[in-house]
Amino acid sequence: MQMRSRTMMLAGASVALLGALVVFAYAKSVTAGAGGGSSISAYVATNDIGAGTKWADAQKSVAKQNVPSSLRPASAIGSPTELAGRTSVRRITKGEVVTVSQFGTAAAAPGLGLEIPPKLNAVSINVPPPRGVAYYPQAGDLVNVYTTIKAVDGKTITKLLLSNVQILSNHAAGTQTSEGSVANTGEVLFTLALSPDKSEKLIFAKENGSLWFGLVRPGDPAATTAGRNLTNVFGE
Repeated sequence: MQMRSRTMMLAGASVALLGALVVFAYAKSVTAGAGGGSSISAYVATNDIGAGTKWADAQKSVAKQNVPSSLRPASAIGSPTELAGRTSVRRITKGEVVTVSQFGTAAAAPGLGLEIPPKLNAVSINVPPPRGVAYYPQAGDLVNVYTTIKAVDGKTITKLLLSNVQILSNHAAGTQTSEGSVANTGEVLFTLALSPDKSEKLIFAKENGSLWFGLVRPGDPAATTAGRNLTNVFGE
């Protein structure tokens, strides 16, 4: 009887050991599958790098790391010296493998490094300083756009055209002289982020009337108005 019990205990231990080995082998196979094969070294962005960033500055946010071979693009750089003197042509997100195509030889990125929101256009409009809030609006601020348009029948209306429009940049407008230099016109040059539909509205108002901008107080919601003409300009 004692011999039979001992035999049963040994058999149970063997089964437990075999089960543990099966579980270990399964876990190892799952881990290997998740890893996706061999790894290889590459230069990876450790922080977001904005468009228009010179490599000398961007290099501070890049480190050499091991990545899965399947995630290393063919154009990935093999040495930081490959990008010497170059400038990023688009935003590079943290975790991206750095490639040659992300950096161009121009002094600045296309669009001067503007961070244009998805599905919007960068549209520039120049106006005299009083109409442009005297240079106060800066990149990231929101503005309301007003227009005054005279109709064919002689009736004139002033109305809020667009509300809470994001400013991408604000510069003093310039014009090229006959000598090849650039002279300041004294006007405000706004570059705005607009959908194609709203871009049409702004361009039409600019071509057929006049524009005024109002700087929006941070946190204020988008506004709507009924407009003003000769019949209600003195009303509430």
